[in-house]
Amino acid sequence: MLDEAAWAQATLISDFTQWRPQAGGPSPGKTEARIWYDDRHLYIGFVCVSDRPEEIRAHVMPREDINHDDQVGVYLDTFLDGRTGYGLWANAEGVQQDYRVSGYGMPNFAWDTVWTSETTRQDD
Repeated sequence: MLDEAAWAQATLISDFTQWRPQAGGPSPGKTEARIWYDDRHLYIGFVCVSDRPEEIRAHVMPREDINHDDQVGVYLDTFLDGRTGYGLWANAEGVQQDYRVSGYGMPNFAWDTVWTSETTRQDD
């Protein structure tokens, strides 16, 4: 739950479309993201609500190995060129995946950074 006071002031994003299994369709359930930053960190929080929470796929597994799970993430296009940046993803168990994309748009999963993910599962 994003219930700390700072999250109430964060920028809200709620107009999402799904990527998989079919790119561009309406996202099932409801997803909200909130973004804020301070002098040292970028904070991104997601609240994902499902009509069928029993179908959420999330496993505890090695880092980077979450592509068969439901997940949320962000792609940071740090050069504003649409092909160079960083991806940070996590599943509902908090397992992380990160990668760097450079030049040709292909993700490099050998790139690892230090970041924190924290998850809480609710009834929905």
